Amino acid sequence: MSHFKKFLASRATESAAGRKAIVKHIGEEGHEILHHLKAAAIKFSSVSTGKEMKLHIMKLIMKVAVLVDNGELRQDEATEATQPTLELARLIMDAMHTEDLEARTGFAAGIKAKMEELHGMLLPVLQSKMKASNAGRFTTVVEFFGNEEFLRKLLSEDEYYDDREAIHRNLNLVLSATQPNHTTSQLDEQRRMKRLEHFKTILENPTMRSFHGDTYGASVWDDWLLENKKEALAQRQFLLQVTDFAKIQNRGLLAKRAERLVDNYILTGKVPVSDAAKEEVQTAIETGNVRKNLFDRVREEVTASLETVFNEEFLTSETFEQIKEESLAVQGAGDDEADGLEMDDDDE
Repeated sequence: MSHFKKFLASRATESAAGRKAIVKHIGEEGHEILHHLKAAAIKFSSVSTGKEMKLHIMKLIMKVAVLVDNGELRQDEATEATQPTLELARLIMDAMHTEDLEARTGFAAGIKAKMEELHGMLLPVLQSKMKASNAGRFTTVVEFFGNEEFLRKLLSEDEYYDDREAIHRNLNLVLSATQPNHTTSQLDEQRRMKRLEHFKTILENPTMRSFHGDTYGASVWDDWLLENKKEALAQRQFLLQVTDFAKIQNRGLLAKRAERLVDNYILTGKVPVSDAAKEEVQTAIETGNVRKNLFDRVREEVTASLETVFNEEFLTSETFEQIKEESLAVQGAGDDEADGLEMDDDDE
C-alpha cells in the first residue's frame, strides 16, 4: 500500500486532481506563492525552467505528504529546521516590505545564506526517507531560487513587481495561519485585516498598477469604471486579455486570439489606438508574424489612456475619497484586535 501511495504521489502533479491535492497540503496562499515563483523563474530563465521548478516543488510536497501519512516521517525529525524556516520567511517579508531599492536588493545575500542553512539541515532527513532522485529535487530548487542573481532581480526589477507583491501578500497570510491557538473565525478576521493593511498602503500612494495588483483595489476600480466610465472599462478588459494573450504557448491559438482581439477591440474603436500601432498589428497578422509581444505598442497606448482616467477622474472622485476614509477607519479600528491576537500568540 505504501508503494502504491508513493506511485500516486509521483503522478498526482500531472493532473488537475493533483493540483487540487497540492492546494490541500499548502493552501490557496501556498499555491499562489508557488504560481508566482514559477512566473518569476520564467522571467529569469525560460518557460521550461519555470515549469520544471514548479514540478520539483509539487513532487516534493506530495512525497513528503505520503511519508507523513505513512508515519515514515515524524514532525520531531525536522524540528531543528522550524526556527530557521520562520526566520527565512520573515527575512523575505522584510525584504519585500523595504521601500528603499538598494536596501531591499541587499537582502539577497542573507536570503541565500538562510536557504543554504536550511538545505544543510533538511537534505539529510530527505535522503534518509526517499530516493536520491527525489531528495535531489530539493537541492535543485534551493540552488535555483537561492541564486543571488535571481534574488536580486526578484527583489528589485519592475518586471517582477506583481510576483513580488503576490509572494509578500500570501506569505504574510501563511505566517498568520501558522500561529497557534487561532480559531477559524480569528484566522478569517486576521486574513481580512492583512488584506486591508495591504490595501491601506496602496491608498497612501495610489497608482493604477498597484490597484490592479490588489484584490480590493481591482474590485473598487472596476466597479467605478462600470458605473462611471464604461468605455474605459473596455480598455481595462482589453489589457487583461492582452496579458493572457502573452501567456499562450501554441502559435496557432496565438494567431486566432490575436485576430479576435483586433476584431473585438481595435477595429470596433473600443480602445484608443494610433493608426501606426493599428497598422503594425494588422500587418503582423496578415503576414503570419504573430508573436507574444504583438500588442506591446497598443498596450502602452491604452495603458496611458486608462492611467489618465485613473489619475484625473477616479482619484478625484467621491467614490475614491469615501473608500479611502472607510478603509482607513476600518484599519484603525482593527489594529488593536490584530495586536491582541499577536500578544496571545506570544503568550505574553
